[in-house]
Order: sequence, then C-alpha cells, then structure tokens
Amino acid sequence: MPEQAAFAAAVGLYGAGLVLLALPGRRGRPAVPALGLGLLAHGAALALRWHAAGHMPGADLYELNLVGAFLAMAVYLWIQRRYPGTRHLGLFATAAALALLLYGAAHPHAPAPLAEEYRSGWFAVHVLAAFAAYGCYVTSTAAAAALLLPPRRRERLPGPDRLEDLAFRLAAHGFVFHAAMLASGAVWAANAWGRYWSWDPVETWSLATWLLYAFFLHARAFLGWHGRRLAAVSLAAFASIVYTFWGVPHIPVHPGRPGP
Repeated sequence: MPEQAAFAAAVGLYGAGLVLLALPGRRGRPAVPALGLGLLAHGAALALRWHAAGHMPGADLYELNLVGAFLAMAVYLWIQRRYPGTRHLGLFATAAALALLLYGAAHPHAPAPLAEEYRSGWFAVHVLAAFAAYGCYVTSTAAAAALLLPPRRRERLPGPDRLEDLAFRLAAHGFVFHAAMLASGAVWAANAWGRYWSWDPVETWSLATWLLYAFFLHARAFLGWHGRRLAAVSLAAFASIVYTFWGVPHIPVHPGRPGP
C-alpha cells in the first residue's frame, strides 16, 4: 500500500543517512540529502495516513510516533542548515527518529476513527505541541551530549560554547512548546472528562520533566552552570521525556489516553 511504501522509504533513507553521518569527511556529505529525501517520504506517509484515517494522526502509538519522528527530523534538518558544522548532531536525532518509527510500527496500527473524547481541536494542539517540544529537545540533547565527548572527538563539531548555546536555545523553544502541551492538555481534559488535572502518571511525569527543563534553563542562565554539569542535567531531562512518553503510558492506572 502507498502508506507502507512511503513509511519503508523513510526508514530506509533515514537508515542510509545514519550510516553516512558516521563516515568522515566528504564520504558523509550525502547524509543530509538522504535525510531530506527521507523527510519527504515521511511527510508522504503522514499525509496518506491522515487521508486513510480521516483525521490528524494521533489515535494510536503508531500515529503518535509517526508525528514525533517527523518533527524531530524536521527540527534537526532546519538546525543543520542554519548552524554550520552541526551535521553530525544528526547521529542522535536520526537514531531517535528511527527508534520512534520502529517502535510505532511494532504496535497494531490499522487506520481507525478517533474516539469521541479525542475529536477536539485541543487534542490536536496538545499532540502537536508535545512533539514540537520533543523535536527541539532531541537536537538540544544531542548538542549537550556532545559536550561530554573528549575534545579530539569533537573536531567536526562547533566549539563547546556554540554547542552549549545551541542546547540552551533549543531547550528554551522546547520548554515553551512543552508549556503549551500542558495547558492545552488541561483544557482538553476538562472538556473530555470534566477535570483540568488529575495527577495521573503521565500528567505528573510530564510536569516533572517540564520542571527539569526549567532547572536546566535556570542553571545555565542564572547559576553559571556550563559544560559537563549542564550536559548531565540535559541528559537527565531527556531521559525523563522518554520515560514520560513511552514508559508511563503502559502503567495500568493511566486512564487510557494513547499518548502524551
């Protein structure tokens, strides 16, 4: 089917781009064009899914991960175009996108109509804001993690000050999207279930993760944290993101929402 073909093309091109990114010098230059073509195929898979399901993708784990991986790659490709020398940050971003796609594909994902409580504009805003935040956080984490590498392994990357600034700026953008996710989710929950906040595991961990990123931004802007210490906070916050989106929803006490 066309959607499966587009999905397979995206996975194949992302995989090829990941391999090329690991190559030194000129041999790795085709990586970004391959990833760009992969993003086009990915966008086609999203559009075909939207058409088949009759609604914005977001009804199940496959659709949610399809959206998340797309935004993660879109942010990375925009960053590497705007900031010279950041191509190799794509190793982390591309690996994250591939992991999302394969994880989503491992779950049942036949097109299905949205349940009544999800037929809300607030739900759409909630999902898009969640994964826009995730897209920013992925490349922010890649830049922060690069600070932990030995200097000789960072030769093909921008200097530590540039990496730290990039990690901070992207985390700040992600933080704003994250706040929009929390706010829109509260309004959606009030409309769907009659309550703005219920302290279920996803809500609680999402708020805790947002506060971790608040601490990351505060530590860099006001406490003078830099380098490895700041990178450690970024990695801890991103680990919390992963657990919130892909670990907590499997806890039985969560009331059945299929995503963030």
